[in-house]
Amino acid sequence: VLEMFTPLAAAAGARLALRAAPNAYALADPAAVRQVLLNFLDNAARYGPRGQTVTVGVARATEGFGREERVRLWVEDEGPGVPAAERARVFEPYYRMARD
Repeated sequence: VLEMFTPLAAAAGARLALRAAPNAYALADPAAVRQVLLNFLDNAARYGPRGQTVTVGVARATEGFGREERVRLWVEDEGPGVPAAERARVFEPYYRMARD
């Protein structure tokens, strides 16, 4: 996904970085994970500042899950973020925040 998104990130003035733990793997739907990453990367490139670094990370995460092991996948950027008052709504279908 990062290789595919690199030209779009470059056009937006962003650099991509990967922080992947070698022992982090999960059974998941590759198309669904790809779509989630593309959505997050697109938002990061669109709303973040030029010159930013957008980092995709993956790591094993056992903390807080009892005996079950999980993998944590994240996208981190240098954009303004979601205001606290709107965070609960971002998972509503078709919800779009107002932008200045």
